[in-house]
Amino acid sequence: MESTRIEQGARLQQLIKALKTNQTGFADLVNVSQSNINKMVRGVKGISKTVINGLLLGHKNVNVHWLLTGEGEMFLRDLTAPVDQVAEDAAAYGKRPLLLGEVEGILEAQRREIEALKARVARLETLINSFK
Repeated sequence: MESTRIEQGARLQQLIKALKTNQTGFADLVNVSQSNINKMVRGVKGISKTVINGLLLGHKNVNVHWLLTGEGEMFLRDLTAPVDQVAEDAAAYGKRPLLLGEVEGILEAQRREIEALKARVARLETLINSFK
C-alpha cells in the first residue's frame, strides 16, 4: 500500500509540473492545503477525493486513471470527439467502455429520478405545512 502511495505521489508531482505550477498553486487549484499536497507527493498520504474532484473541475482532460494506477496517458484525448466515439479513457475500473450515447441515456434517467424526488419533497413539504 505504501509503495502505491509513493508511486501516486510521483505521478502527482509529474502532473503538477506538466500543469506548469508548483505545490502551492496546485493546492489553491484543488482547494487543499499545500502541506497536504506535499504529503501526497511524498507518499505519506494517498491522493484524496477532494484533490481529484478539484482537479477535474479545473482540468477535465486529466486522466485520473493514470494518476491513480499509472496506466494510460497523463491527459485524455480531445474532449470534443463525436458523440458515438467510445469513451475509453473515461471507462470505469474493470468495466467495458461506455459509448457517450449510453452515458447521455444514464444521465437522462438520473435527471428524471431527480425530478421525481423534487416532486416528492414538494408534496412532503406541503403535507408538513398542513400540520402547522
